[in-house]
Amino acid sequence: MAISKEAARVKGFKSEVAGKADVLIVSSIEAGNIFGKALTYYCKYRVAHIVMGAKVPEHSHKNEQIMQVLEGTFEFTVNGLTKLCKPDDLVVIPPFATHSGKALTPCKLMDIFSPVREEYIGV
Repeated sequence: MAISKEAARVKGFKSEVAGKADVLIVSSIEAGNIFGKALTYYCKYRVAHIVMGAKVPEHSHKNEQIMQVLEGTFEFTVNGLTKLCKPDDLVVIPPFATHSGKALTPCKLMDIFSPVREEYIGV
């Protein structure tokens, strides 16, 4: 695997998509959390950037989800409980919990799902 064009070049990967990872799939929430933090803090890996005012409509899914705010202020509601989330805050969303959110400032967020969200495979 190569998560950057430079890593693909060093490893000798020759492909149109080498080094252009959009979705990284891991084996568990714990592994994803460790891997995501390492990529974000040590490798300066890009994550979702959310514009101020953007909303995530209320929804639920079978997947456990961990959302981490890396930058900005994000209003997050889980099962009717609303919390203002700031950098380094984590929100754990249990399977089938209804949740929604709104970016109160420009935000950078990282989401980890277990099991993998099938609709994200191949995106």
